[in-house]
Amino acid sequence: MDTMLTLAEAIRTHRIDDFIAQAEAEGVAAADEEAFGLLMGRVVKAPQPEDQTSRSPVRGSKRGK
Repeated sequence: MDTMLTLAEAIRTHRIDDFIAQAEAEGVAAADEEAFGLLMGRVVKAPQPEDQTSRSPVRGSKRGK
């Protein structure tokens, strides 16, 4: 039995095309681009400025003053 190529290994070894072919052979369909973009917009957040923590007030905010 052939060893399954993981996504991490495919990225590390520059074998993304092999990973895609493997996934397609397993019946994995391509993601819906619009749905993927909406999901990523909810999951991926912009980094905070270096001097901003999750608990510090936003600049210009009157909360906490």
